[in-house]
Amino acid sequence: MRTVASQGWTSLGMVRSFFSRRKTIQEVLNSGQEMRNNLEWVLRNQIPIKVSAESSPNRFNARMVEVDHSPLNAYILLQAESLGDALPVLNGKVSLFLEYESRRGIRFFSQSFLLSDLDNDSGEFRVGYPPVIETEQDIHAYRFQNISTDPIQVDVEKHRGVIVNIGLHGLMFTCNQILETGKVIQDLQIELPEHGLVRGSAVVMHVQASREFQSWRYLCGVKITGMKPRDQKRIGRYLTRMLSKEKSILPW
Repeated sequence: MRTVASQGWTSLGMVRSFFSRRKTIQEVLNSGQEMRNNLEWVLRNQIPIKVSAESSPNRFNARMVEVDHSPLNAYILLQAESLGDALPVLNGKVSLFLEYESRRGIRFFSQSFLLSDLDNDSGEFRVGYPPVIETEQDIHAYRFQNISTDPIQVDVEKHRGVIVNIGLHGLMFTCNQILETGKVIQDLQIELPEHGLVRGSAVVMHVQASREFQSWRYLCGVKITGMKPRDQKRIGRYLTRMLSKEKSILPW
């Protein structure tokens, strides 16, 4: 993403072209701490994982149950959602591919191998700890930190907060009331500096405790599901100011 930012997208026409094309950003996680943080995040959120094998066109869904990060016996314990779907893939005893998508739109890929047979009672099986994890991010899901010196106010029904980051299709904001994941927000209001009030609808994708913003209890991430074209253009114009600021672009 740093490469994109450093190219200096100052022309409005170029910016429109930038947002209209489908791009992906690929990275590789290979440090021990990066791997640990990533896998623990998936474990806590019970993200569905798709498992496939290089010799089979089939794949099945599983969930991460446990991760052992020890240097000698590292493994990932998975639980298949369907034994019937899992058996044709795991019986091949070949390299396995794990794929999952975060709630922020990042796709993760890793290669592994089977360490234990599928337990017919629990549906659990162990796979090797991946040496690397590759990530792929659609550029449209990127968010940008607020570059304004003044807070950007957000009103979500009866809740009020300020924007932490914002993108074409979603944003994260602070709040003091917890909003349930999946909640539909009918009246989302954002007061953009120099561009005025924009309104739309959204759905809550995730909520987490606020550590960096001590005056606020929670951070809430939402996906925009409806907005008038004129308000979408206002957000787009605001984001063009951020493209030339490398530090404003978040790596997720």
